[in-house]
Amino acid sequence: MTFEIDTTYKDLRRGLSQLARLGVESSDPADTTDERQQAQDLVDLWLPLAETRLREAAESPSDQARWRKAIQGVAPPEEPNAEGAEAEGAEAEGAEAESDFVAFLSGARVLLRCLLDAERPGPQVVAIADRVRKLIKDGEYPAGSWLNVSRIATEAGCMAVSVERARVALRDLEAEGLITFNPSSSRPRVVGEAKEPDQPTRIAGWLRVLIAEGVYPPYSNLPTGVQLARALATQPRDVTAAMRILATEKILNYRPNMRRLRKPWPPTDVAPPPEIADLAQKLRGLVAGDLDLSPSNVRIVCQRARNWWRCRITPPVDQLEVTFRTLVGAASHLFTLLETRPAYQDMDTLLRRTAVTALVELPDDFQERVWRTACLAVAVLELQEVATALARRREYIRQVVGPDRGATGGCIFPI
Repeated sequence: MTFEIDTTYKDLRRGLSQLARLGVESSDPADTTDERQQAQDLVDLWLPLAETRLREAAESPSDQARWRKAIQGVAPPEEPNAEGAEAEGAEAEGAEAESDFVAFLSGARVLLRCLLDAERPGPQVVAIADRVRKLIKDGEYPAGSWLNVSRIATEAGCMAVSVERARVALRDLEAEGLITFNPSSSRPRVVGEAKEPDQPTRIAGWLRVLIAEGVYPPYSNLPTGVQLARALATQPRDVTAAMRILATEKILNYRPNMRRLRKPWPPTDVAPPPEIADLAQKLRGLVAGDLDLSPSNVRIVCQRARNWWRCRITPPVDQLEVTFRTLVGAASHLFTLLETRPAYQDMDTLLRRTAVTALVELPDDFQERVWRTACLAVAVLELQEVATALARRREYIRQVVGPDRGATGGCIFPI
């Protein structure tokens, strides 16, 4: 999105730059007097526009309070009474005048910054508040959900730096009882109790899918509770509760406090472990379009998906879809890199878990889709670490035994 900047905005930028050069310590009283006059001239030039903005903010109490505070910050100080003036010495008067000038400069900068923000393109505070109010009413921002101020500003059509405009709009909604701010972090949240999903039931359902798809075949050891919690981007206590659910269904042979004794129950109807080559081919069939699969971008996408779930952020639908497609493309690319890999069970299990997470249809529940995307992000990060370590090992062996033997497979060490 591109924005056009008018001349008023540019003039305000120049005014702020001019204020930044004022207030530097100077031993010449004439220079100080001249700086005071320059600052006063700038305030006199822009004060009428600030008063106009104050009148235009009549429908927003928080915006009005902001403009009043900015205008009062450049108001002339009260004159001291005659008795106080006679009692003060020349040195005290000079120190007080210097302090007043510093405070005036600070207020002038605040005033021009407020004007600069108001001149940026995009909807003003009232329009942003109306939009967020409608999204809350329509359920797009459910009760108890945390809000991202930067995202609210950009989705409303503001510049990325116009965060304060969105924050002021949320203050209006706070006064209406729709929004509350965290006292310690100042993070906004929709008022009301969030409908917390039954995470153990959700985990148990997903483990049923992984078992049925052959990721954890009969009699195979499941990962420990801590390992499963890391793979499923959740808390160990929720994994333990999910294990108990599956144990009561006789899907798992689960014994608490016993490591690696969690096995699929023999009578369970499950598919045989899928071939890695077949999964790789299915993943390639899902990759479409140009995707940035560089290691750095894949890490950024994975971190974003995990943060959405960890912070319980509700991302835009289209952004979630793009993130999931990127993760599927990254998984397919990593499968190709790991075609020649050391053969061991944990590696095959990781590959199958990644592929099944990418291939199984996403659920209708949006929060569960965010969680499944986070699970795929965790798996892709694990694959990326394995691929990086394997590439370094191969390079080291080639340096030791020579490029010809390493490339032709004549090396006695497995690479």
